[in-house]
Amino acid sequence: MRTISIIGAGHSGLLLGLGLLEHGYDVTIVSDRTPGQVRRGFVPSSAGISPDAQAFERELGVNFWDDVLVPSDGVHFEMIVPGGTVALSIDGPWNPEKISWQAVDLRLKCARWAEEFQRRGGNLVIQDARLENIEAYASASDLTIVAAGKGDISGLFERDQERSVYTEAQRHLAMVVVDGHPAWAESVGFECMYFAAHAGAGEIFGTHFLNTTERDSVFMIFEAVPGGPIDRFDDATDPEEILKRCKEVLQDIAPDQYALARNARLADPASAIRGRITPGVRRPVATLPSGAQVLGLGDVLSLKDPVSGQGSNSAAKGARHYLHRIVERDSRPFDAEWMSDVWETFWQDYEQYAYTFTNSLLDPPSQSQLALFTAAQERKDLAERIFGNFSHPPNAFPWFFDPVEAGRVIEGAATAPAVGVGD
Repeated sequence: MRTISIIGAGHSGLLLGLGLLEHGYDVTIVSDRTPGQVRRGFVPSSAGISPDAQAFERELGVNFWDDVLVPSDGVHFEMIVPGGTVALSIDGPWNPEKISWQAVDLRLKCARWAEEFQRRGGNLVIQDARLENIEAYASASDLTIVAAGKGDISGLFERDQERSVYTEAQRHLAMVVVDGHPAWAESVGFECMYFAAHAGAGEIFGTHFLNTTERDSVFMIFEAVPGGPIDRFDDATDPEEILKRCKEVLQDIAPDQYALARNARLADPASAIRGRITPGVRRPVATLPSGAQVLGLGDVLSLKDPVSGQGSNSAAKGARHYLHRIVERDSRPFDAEWMSDVWETFWQDYEQYAYTFTNSLLDPPSQSQLALFTAAQERKDLAERIFGNFSHPPNAFPWFFDPVEAGRVIEGAATAPAVGVGD
């Protein structure tokens, strides 16, 4: 039996570990917190997942919340110019198949998955991911995968200068989870994500969220252009203060949304965070001081701004890709050449598109993209195609970025790929 160690018990690490158990591997996952500590910790991110990411969870039998969560069936999208005028508004489903997105609190999901990993025979070790600990696992395992990037191990993987676009955060972020039902869904007429792009200021978006107590709630993310009118969170010291600042932002630049959210209360005392993310790409193989080599996974290698909701999607799709490649490798060695190829094929097939699509949302839309959005106000098929990019970013290329192809799509020519749930 081949032994595999995974450093990190987040979305990607747990899915990969659970998948490897199904194929008979001896798997150890190293976490810095117990499942109970994860449940009681701060909410880490929004964690929305697309239909194909959901499919992988179902394959592994860990879709524990399908019957209790409220899915998001589509998007209500607005572009708002300074002064508060709505320049355009689009409503539409995520994809032509009308398959919904889901958002489950990662505290709930990862804690439950860690317990399930143990129940299925996996070895869960509660230990800090220090360099000396990683060395020990690397020496005792056929393959060691690093799926956590904090502390001592954050600098193990070299930055990929060619693929990394930014050297600093493009948005200052805040996220809150509040009790209740998304009020905008009632005015729009269907269960949806609300996404408002405020020109020059940033983005505000949110949707249904099954929180750590398994109650339906709402998450909202505030993506502030540094120095702009949304950028008010740097000195917020606790979740209640973050929520207060969120309401102030809404009152000033989105009064209609403020009227809906003015009485909102935190879903739990740890359901608000703030921070900054510098998007970037790292090289997949790290060499430890001993000479042992380890493979990165997930955010360790490709860190994206949450504006596109691709973090958890890439985590799930990357875990599935790694699983297939590990099983396919059989008894052959997991050497550095193989490790590099595992990442490179995932990058070429999927992740480069998710990374580029996400980065594009941090810039003002091009003229051809504005033309697409404008046409989509009256064209449900075009709205489906645009929103389908979030489910499977490779479908956005080339038409979402190429003015000629965008023009053909607007004219109705079938030059863009059909939007589906992807692989």
